[in-house]
Amino acid sequence: MIVAGSMGPTGEIMEPLGTLTFETAVEMFHEQAEGLKAGGADVLWVETISEPEEFRAAAEAFVLAQMPWCGTMSFDTAGRTMMGVTAPAMVELVDSLPN
Repeated sequence: MIVAGSMGPTGEIMEPLGTLTFETAVEMFHEQAEGLKAGGADVLWVETISEPEEFRAAAEAFVLAQMPWCGTMSFDTAGRTMMGVTAPAMVELVDSLPN
């Protein structure tokens, strides 16, 4: 049996449009990752991300936690995330991330 520990997006808009810094987002995801790891998760699952920098922050946090991960993104009916990113652009981003 494999246990996936799920976490959602931060709910904040990242700089420069919002106030959430990359470093703070990494800390938030890392804290959750360590808690899920301690609780027995084998893999981390980040869900409904819509912003590339938030996906990057999650990936960096998961490397710090030394955990494998996967993720999902949220797209509207026009095929873009809330931040206007297309599916092909997100695939390219995810392919460039560690793990």
